[in-house]
Order: sequence, then structure tokens, then C-alpha cells
Amino acid sequence: MKRGVLGLMRQDLPPLQSHRETRTVDGVELRDQISVAGVQRTANGTDITEGRAATQSLGERESVQLTADDVVVDGTDDVRTRHTQFASVPGKFVVVDNGTGTFLFDLIESQTGGAVERATLDLDAFLDALPDPQLWKVGFYDRDGGAESGVVHGDDVLDDGAFGSALESLPKNQVGIDTTFDDTEYKLNVARSGYVEVYRPSDVDTAEYVEFLREVVVPHAN
Repeated sequence: MKRGVLGLMRQDLPPLQSHRETRTVDGVELRDQISVAGVQRTANGTDITEGRAATQSLGERESVQLTADDVVVDGTDDVRTRHTQFASVPGKFVVVDNGTGTFLFDLIESQTGGAVERATLDLDAFLDALPDPQLWKVGFYDRDGGAESGVVHGDDVLDDGAFGSALESLPKNQVGIDTTFDDTEYKLNVARSGYVEVYRPSDVDTAEYVEFLREVVVPHAN
């Protein structure tokens, strides 16, 4: 796991446990499930709970029948299942592998009674804390004028003579960064909405990814 959406635990919740529950919607039985695969400890002593989760919802599936006289369109109930991989540091945060997987935050609240909320990242504070970050992408928003929002790509875009100073002062919703962590070069894509993806090193494992989140990203998450 080296990309995902960050959710912050608002209470000191216990480690996640495997859990399954059912509910009935319009007479159809639906399931929610958390399946814990195991717990591992990082080199820095952080315990990580890993696993998968799934949830079912009721939708409508369209069916079309062709008759000699008409085209008949009908809808039938359809059970749809979403799933996600997750990794969690007990009492601190959980990360799911994409935005669709944020349903797990609600499942955790249902299981434990404690709130888990999608993180919002303070990208300026995050950048200020990094050692000499080189930005190859900056997304901005809420700008006065014709260009209200946009994304700029390049090599160290904040040093650009025409755009650099303006970009530095604008509210940012995403950044692409080259930086160093634990004497290792990292290439990242980080969004204000809590999404963090590591492109390099390409062999980052789940423990390294979660440790990076814990030490570098979470201190700037709200």
C-alpha cells in the first residue's frame, strides 16, 4: 500500500477488530464487514493493523427487453458491493486505498462509537516542514481574476520567474513534491483532501508508507 485517503480518529479508539453485521433495506439483507489480516510493527515501533473492508448497498439495475411491438425498459433491485484495503494506527488514523473506500470511516464509527473523519491537509504548513522540497506540480484555487483555479506542472515551479511568487501565495489543493525522508528520496502527490500517493521509491511497502504518514503528513492534518 503506497497511496490512499487519510481519516483521523477523533477519539483514542482501540485497534480495529474483524467485524460483520447485517442490515435490511427494502426487504433485502445487506452486509458490512471489516476483515483484519494482521498487525505488524514498523522499525520505529508503530503498530499497524491491516486488512480489507466491504459494504453492500441497494441500487437499481436496468433491463431492456425487445418485443415485436416495443422496447420495454424495467428496473430491478441490485446489490452492489464496494471494498477497500486499509491500514490503521490504533487511536490515531486509518488510510483507505481510494476515495470510494471512505465508507470504512462510517463502519468504524458504527463498530466503536468513535468518529473517524476524512482529513484536510494544510499544504503550506506541510511544505514548510519539509527539507528543501522541490515542487513539480501545484494546484491552486480561490484566486481572484479570470484564472480562479488550475494546476501548474514543471521543474521546481515555485522558482519560475513568471508564476512562482504568485503560486507560493495562493491557496493550494494539491502538490507534487520531491523531498527526502529518512535519507531516502521521495516523489509524492499530496492533496488537501487527504489523498497521499508515493511514486518513489517504487518499492515502498505498507509499513513504510504508514510511517511516512505518521511522521510527516498527520502533524499537518485537521
